[in-house]
Amino acid sequence: MYKLAALFALLFLGSACATQPATSATSPRAIASTAYADFDRGDIEAVLGVMSEDLVWYESEGLPQGGVYQGPKEVMENVFATLTGWASYSAVPQIYIEEGNMVAVRGEYRGVRADTGAELKVPFVHIWVIENGEVVTFYQLTDTVVYNAVMQAD
Repeated sequence: MYKLAALFALLFLGSACATQPATSATSPRAIASTAYADFDRGDIEAVLGVMSEDLVWYESEGLPQGGVYQGPKEVMENVFATLTGWASYSAVPQIYIEEGNMVAVRGEYRGVRADTGAELKVPFVHIWVIENGEVVTFYQLTDTVVYNAVMQAD
């Protein structure tokens, strides 16, 4: 538990570690970084492809897609498939902190609602746990009040 607390502290205080290059293509940081790039290109199959069948995925409660999902199929159905109505949408990583098989990422969701033009700009923290080159656990933390305000804007 102390490692998770240390990761959070580093994310919010900044760290020289955040700018270190990934050590290999299969490092937790490299896997997470590639997943963000794949998501940004719309290659959801590639994102799903790095997920373990035993994956446990936590979305912030309070979001329309909030909850806990098991495996890539549930993530696709309950998270990715719900991201509709956006003219643009991205998860932009800004800081990576890698510790063992875990990588914490501080970033920002950015988007524009297609129906209202409302702009989304809200920070997130993602915690990725990687084992044998696959994502086994993913935690998402974000400001659900700001996120939902954009979703409900007139």
